[in-house]
Amino acid sequence: MSQQQPGTVLGRVRAVFFDLDDTLYDFRRTWETVTRAFLAEILPPPHRVDEVWPAFDRLNRVIYHYADRGHFPGRLARRLRWELLAAFLGLHFPDFDALTADHIGRMAAGCVPFPDTLPTLARLRALGLTLGVITNGPRELLARRLTAIGARDYFPDHLCIAADQVGRLKPGPEIFLAALAAAEVAPHEALYVGDSWTFDVKGAEAAGIPVIWIDRRRRPPPDPALIVAAVPDLTAVADLLTRARRSP
Repeated sequence: MSQQQPGTVLGRVRAVFFDLDDTLYDFRRTWETVTRAFLAEILPPPHRVDEVWPAFDRLNRVIYHYADRGHFPGRLARRLRWELLAAFLGLHFPDFDALTADHIGRMAAGCVPFPDTLPTLARLRALGLTLGVITNGPRELLARRLTAIGARDYFPDHLCIAADQVGRLKPGPEIFLAALAAAEVAPHEALYVGDSWTFDVKGAEAAGIPVIWIDRRRRPPPDPALIVAAVPDLTAVADLLTRARRSP
């Protein structure tokens, strides 16, 4: 793929699929803002958020390292972090399911979009491109997250593809192939935009879909041959597609 000019690859694109977390919205900022506020409500004295947060954040990363790789379901991961927090601190929460649902609801409602998300989606829709989302997150929360960032109307319901619908997580190609089928496009007529090299780039590439890797930290791509381009933001994605559509 690296031997092809981006304009050649992108000029064929009819549908653009996006990852959700840390691509369309700032997951890290959302997670920290919402969860620290939540901890402030539920932690009894003498526990303080500033003291608990570093260990709890690391615990969550470890849990999701395994959940994201399919070792146990996401719904278990979302509850497990609170069960382990209670065990470590010697706390008693009467209903872990209710606690988990409360936190997840606040996370969905509190999603913070990147500043370039909505302008980019508007530009791509104006180009006549079909837009979709492919996420490892749960289907039940997908629409709520898109609504929270103001992007729900850009994505037809049948092109909002979640792993629990398909039964396989990214980077497995099945979820990408399901998105292609839903959009009725061939792999070379689609483009995938995501931030994770492991889950997004390798998964889309395995399904034959051209990939733009978005890395806001501006790191060099591990293997440039797997991607059309590496970009620092969504604005650059819109710029590349606009130029490709205008090329003769």
